[in-house]
Amino acid sequence: MDERDEGGEWTPEMEKMWLRRLDVFTRAQAGELEPLAAFLEEGYQLDPNLREWLVAYLRGKIKWPPGKRISVDQIKADVQLAIEIKRLIEKYDFKQSDAISLYLDNNPDVNSETLKKQLKRGKRYLYTERQVFPRYK
Repeated sequence: MDERDEGGEWTPEMEKMWLRRLDVFTRAQAGELEPLAAFLEEGYQLDPNLREWLVAYLRGKIKWPPGKRISVDQIKADVQLAIEIKRLIEKYDFKQSDAISLYLDNNPDVNSETLKKQLKRGKRYLYTERQVFPRYK
């Protein structure tokens, strides 16, 4: 079980490691294997889900879902937004809607519908990793 499942507060170190892991594995999906090799060389331990994904990927068994691919940079931006909203909720004991309102007040150039879409994607990546490690057959 990792730190996110325990409901604890995100530390900067946790965020940095999670974003690094996200970057490494999304780049591996795009065919860039050198970051993954370096990550493993540094001694990172794979949890069983990641190990299973990596084995399937290396054997060519992963079937990607149809549809538009989102860039690694967009995934990172979505995840960072989700983390920022989570921090506002924790810091001010807000509901999600209040945290979104505060974020929009402090970032007037951000469209509220765009923010909601990004937040939805970011939460999906952050909490389920469903799109980062898609199901395969």
